[in-house]
Amino acid sequence: MEPLPITARSFEKDYHINGDTFERSYKEKISGFKIREAEDHAEDWVIIPKNMGTHLSIDGTCLSTGEVYTILSNKEAHGRKGCLVAIVKGTKAKEVTSIQKKIPEVVRLQVEEVRLDFSDSMHQIVSACFPKAMITLDRFHHQQFCLEALQEIRIGHRREVMTEVANARDDFRAMIKDLIKSGKPLVDAEGKPIRSNAAAMYDREDEILNYFVNRSTNASAESLNAKIKDFRAQLRGVIDKKFFIFRLVKIFG
Repeated sequence: MEPLPITARSFEKDYHINGDTFERSYKEKISGFKIREAEDHAEDWVIIPKNMGTHLSIDGTCLSTGEVYTILSNKEAHGRKGCLVAIVKGTKAKEVTSIQKKIPEVVRLQVEEVRLDFSDSMHQIVSACFPKAMITLDRFHHQQFCLEALQEIRIGHRREVMTEVANARDDFRAMIKDLIKSGKPLVDAEGKPIRSNAAAMYDREDEILNYFVNRSTNASAESLNAKIKDFRAQLRGVIDKKFFIFRLVKIFG
C-alpha cells in the first residue's frame, strides 16, 4: 500500500483478511497518519519543495464531489514517487498562488517550463509563481477544442436537417435548390464556433507554438490525474479527505 494507489480491500482475497480492519490498522498505527494529521492545513494544502524540478505540469482534479484541487507535479518523475510537488484545495488563482509561493523564490525561479491546459486560472498561477518559466499550452487540448467546434457544427446541421425533413420534406428540398441557385453559403451561420476557436488560437499563439521547443505536452499531469481518479474510484468516493491526501503524498510525494 505504501508505494501503490491501492486500497486495503485489495488484500482481502489473496491474504484472507478483513480489508476494513486492515485499513483501520494501517491508518491508525502503521502509516504515521496521526502525526501528519496534527497539521491544520493538511486537508487544504500540502507542499513538497524537495520534489521541485525545472519542468513542471499543473492541472486541476476532483478528489471528492464538487471539490477540485490544483496539483503541481514534476514531469521528470514520470508519475511515480517524487512527482507530487504541491496539492492545493481550489483553483482560484489568488488562493493557490499564495500557497505555492511558500516554495522558496530561489527554487521557483529555477523552473524553466510549465505545461498546462487553456485554463485562465492556471495561467495566472504559473505567471505569478514561476515568472521565468516558459508556458507551454497543451496541444492536445487545443485539438480537442477544434474537434468540439466541428462537432457543434455537425450537430447543428443534423438538427436542422432532421427538423426540416420532419416538418416539410418537400419544402426542404425546394429550399436547398433555391439556395444552390442563388449561390448563398449554406454554413455561414454555423461557422461561429470555428471563428471563435481561431480567435483563441491567435490570442495565445506563442504559448501554443512553445510545444515545438521541447515537444512538451501536459500528458504527465493528465496521467497523474487519471491515477488519482482511479484510486478514488477504488474507494468508491473519498470520505476522509485528510487521509486520502496523506496517501497521495506517501505514494506520489
